[in-house]
Amino acid sequence: MAPTRPERAAQGGATLPPQLLEVEYQRRLRGTRQGVAAIGAIILAATAGYRLIEGWSLTDSLYMVFITLSTVGFREVHPLSPAGQYLTIGLILTGVASFAYVAANFSRLVVEGELRKLVGRRRMQKELSRLRDHFIICGFGRVGSQICRNLRAESVPIVVIDVDANALDALPEASVPFIHGDAVDEANLLAAGLPRARGLLLTLSNEADNVYVTLLAKDLHRDILVVARSISEQGERRLYAAGADRVVSPERIGATSMSNSVLRPTVVEFTETVARHNLELQLEEHLIPAGSSLDGRTIQECRIRSEFGLMVVGVVPPEGEMIFNPEPGTPLQAGATLIMLGRREDLVRFAAVT
Repeated sequence: MAPTRPERAAQGGATLPPQLLEVEYQRRLRGTRQGVAAIGAIILAATAGYRLIEGWSLTDSLYMVFITLSTVGFREVHPLSPAGQYLTIGLILTGVASFAYVAANFSRLVVEGELRKLVGRRRMQKELSRLRDHFIICGFGRVGSQICRNLRAESVPIVVIDVDANALDALPEASVPFIHGDAVDEANLLAAGLPRARGLLLTLSNEADNVYVTLLAKDLHRDILVVARSISEQGERRLYAAGADRVVSPERIGATSMSNSVLRPTVVEFTETVARHNLELQLEEHLIPAGSSLDGRTIQECRIRSEFGLMVVGVVPPEGEMIFNPEPGTPLQAGATLIMLGRREDLVRFAAVT
């Protein structure tokens, strides 16, 4: 995310936006590497030169190169011939200059590296302060990383919290805001904007931590949606008791999928084909707002199938249980939720006109 104003660089009072600061940092890093490579080449060439010109041993030649480059002021190992003196002059001019270049680049590299981190933290803080109705993912392991990819594919704003810095390096996009810290720390939840968040997704490896964070989140934001991962049935009960709105067991889902692969192989093959080939079939929910054209009409009267090509597979009234596979004459009302299956563009078109 581009900053609202340029950040001041540390050297010379210049102003550099973060993008140019990154370019400058990489340029310095390249220059430092090239300088080190040049020094190595000069040492090898000068050592070989002393051996060929003066006939010195490898040890004496290498020693002469190092006392010359270090400018310690020691005397020559042996008296130099005119050719050896010219070689020494060249060594001083090229070697000392290369050392100075590497030292200057390295010092600026350290300063600019720290500045880059500072600018990155400031940008992250600004982005976090602007987030609204986002989701907070606590734990960036295998489950958390997949959730992150799924939500980013739908352009849903997210914040990631994880105590493992190496795990955060695997974020799919550099623009994903994150907090390096423990999710059980209230300060980290507040820094992630929990009071302004729409939901909290808990995939921490420790089930007790998931329970604790659920209690903490509901205390800070009573209406926040909390979806937590459970490992055991006992943990599932505790998560619901702590206030979790949804509890998901990956083991149970995996067992169900494997069972269906045996009992209903054609159904499983169909769903996998849809997912694998991206046929754009999507199951979506739509809340009927007050004043909607759907309010007070039946499913058949709304012509959802004929005009939008969508299948209504369920209706959840404002008060009552879900109606599966509703009849065409099922009445709709404001506050009800439609569960529909169809193509993404048709779902978007339906939501725009209703």
